[in-house]
Amino acid sequence: MLVQDFNLKKLYSMKAKKFEVTASMKRQKRDRFERAHNKGFTAGINGKSSDACPFNSQEAREHWLGGWREARAEISRGYYT
Repeated sequence: MLVQDFNLKKLYSMKAKKFEVTASMKRQKRDRFERAHNKGFTAGINGKSSDACPFNSQEAREHWLGGWREARAEISRGYYT
């Protein structure tokens, strides 16, 4: 009985660690895209061209351009001069 309880605890511990790694990886990916969006927004506010995107990967480039478009929309609404 004790060996069985130990094995269940070990299995639960392994599953918990796997969940932590997966959650951590998702957070890192989200943070990377959030950072690309913020950099694009900053570039848009500063008047840079959309061709100035520094990212090579398609996903990061999309997030950067999304931030850039958002900034250009804010400028056209008059929030920034």
